[in-house]
Order: sequence, then C-alpha cells, then structure tokens
Amino acid sequence: MKNYVINNTVLDSFNVFKVDRNKKVTLIPHPDKLSDIRDMAIGLDSSFYFSESTNCRIIKLTKNGVQSVFAGKKGVKGYADGPRDKAHLTYPGLVKFGEDGNLWVLDGAIYDSGQRIRKISMDGTVTTLFTLKYDFKTNNQIMAFAVTKRDKNFNLTANENFFFIVTSFLGDTRLRHNQLFHLSNTKVLTPMGPNLPEGTNADPFEHDGSLEVATFFIPDAMTINPYGIFVADFYGNSIRKIARQ
Repeated sequence: MKNYVINNTVLDSFNVFKVDRNKKVTLIPHPDKLSDIRDMAIGLDSSFYFSESTNCRIIKLTKNGVQSVFAGKKGVKGYADGPRDKAHLTYPGLVKFGEDGNLWVLDGAIYDSGQRIRKISMDGTVTTLFTLKYDFKTNNQIMAFAVTKRDKNFNLTANENFFFIVTSFLGDTRLRHNQLFHLSNTKVLTPMGPNLPEGTNADPFEHDGSLEVATFFIPDAMTINPYGIFVADFYGNSIRKIARQ
C-alpha cells in the first residue's frame, strides 16, 4: 500500500493520520468511509482534498471533520465539465493546488480515453485544460506533474503553467522513454527532453547532464520551487533537480 506524507499528514488508501512534532500519530476522523484514495492536497482553507479514484470523485474534509463531495459523482465515470454536481471524473489520481487557489487533477483512464489535466475552482466548477491521447503502441502516460507560474524558460508568468513527464515504451525493446513537457495556460505544449530512453547513457539507468542527454528511471513525482524542478526517480531511489542553466 502506497502512503503519502503532506505537511506531517500521512495518507493511505482508506485513512488520514496526523503526525505531530513528538511523532504521535492521530487518526483524523471522517464521517463517510473512503476507498482507493490516490492522492491528497491541503487547501488555503486548511481543508483536505482527496482523489477517491474508483468512486470517481474529489472529497473535501474540513479541519473540523465536515466531509463533502467537492466534485464528481460517486461511481459515475465521464469527462463532462461544469458545476460540481454536473461534472464527471474518471479515476482521478494526482491532485495539486496552484498559486491561484485552484485544485488541479490528473484524471482519466489511460487505456480508454487517455489522461486529462483538469482544473477545479473553489466553487467546484470543473474545466479541462489538456488531454493526452492514449497510444496502445507506446503505452504512454503522464507519470507526474507540477503547477507553477513559470514559462518553459522558467521565467515568471502571470498565469499558472505546467510541467509534466510522459513515460512511454520504445517498440519491442520495452525500454522506457521519459520526456519532460511544458504546458502553458494557453495550451501551448513544448517538449523539453530528455530524448533518450532509460539506460542509453546510464549505469545502469540514470545519467545526469543537459536535458538532451539526461535519463530517468520511472520518475513518479515532481514539484517546483524558484530554484528548479525536483523529480523523484522511483527505481533510482533518488531526487533529481532540473535547473535553468
């Protein structure tokens, strides 16, 4: 079972626990049983927001223990945008808050209609920014994404932009190809690299350097601060930094 830790809060598939400075673990109660929680984010209102994947919805839990459906309908799959009670989600996964206070969700069944980056405003309105169509030959999928007010050159912008990593397979070799992309708020998609498969210049799987020669091995998490993009390489057991030269 995969666990997540956010602001000293631990999340497993069914429960949320608070870990204080004395390492005391406390269960955070929630009135309705949750299942298949894939990710969690904490909003400016100190509420918790969960992606409940198989139930196809986002759950909000306030610090006072009040639980509600933030977006989507239980067990109803789809990609309809609109108000919280009209919008549909399909196996939502990663969730992140942007600087403007919107919740961004990586949504979609990769073997069906691909993946989508979707925005949920604080009034529960869902809109779709980007769709990655699924390719059965390459088994392509978004592994990780981050929200930032920076363009492809890492300069500050007025609006939220995105960096994300797409993993795919190369023919029958089964070598993974991991490529970084930038997506502007105007939906301009720019490939950033790296352009080499795992193991090409690596010993055994990773290689540092410019994006033209660097390799990753199953990068499955990323975040951004003013100093660069930080990527967790799962099989490499390492944290990698991508910085502007």
